[in-house]
Amino acid sequence: MGLLDLLFGKKGAKHFRQASKATKAMTAKSNRKPLNRVDDPKDKTWSSYPNVVSRPEGMVRLGATCEVAGTFLRTDAVNAAISAMRRGEAVEAELFREPDNPHDKNAIQVYISTKFLDGELIGYLPRDQALALSKYPEEMPLSCEIPSIKSNGEVHYVKLVVLIPAKHERTQRGWEI
Repeated sequence: MGLLDLLFGKKGAKHFRQASKATKAMTAKSNRKPLNRVDDPKDKTWSSYPNVVSRPEGMVRLGATCEVAGTFLRTDAVNAAISAMRRGEAVEAELFREPDNPHDKNAIQVYISTKFLDGELIGYLPRDQALALSKYPEEMPLSCEIPSIKSNGEVHYVKLVVLIPAKHERTQRGWEI
């Protein structure tokens, strides 16, 4: 006779053991990760499209690679960029400040151009990058490049590298902060 049999009797111990097994099974199932998460870039259904880009002379990176915000609202433009990358064509990107944006006075738009697409809004620079660029004067040229786009057909991650003039040029022209 076991401890549970003493405490609960034979029938009670049997029910306790069954309930304990069911709880363990439910816990094990709830800890499992779903097989095909839509937002999981490590999922095998994702494809990466590299871009053929040439960095403008005298420009350097500002911070790390970031993702363009709001691309889920502009899937036609993203799909056009992916099509161009599949064909081996370059996708060029440009940044434009948008001081009249009602949500963020430092907002910076990201436009793309391809062989068949001329200046289509693809999204916005993330807030932290836009805030970092807001410290520089508006006359300072900004540039960017899209090294790659990752997509599963429904969700797109557009990678972006922000470029600014080299430090010696910024100090020479009085743009350095």
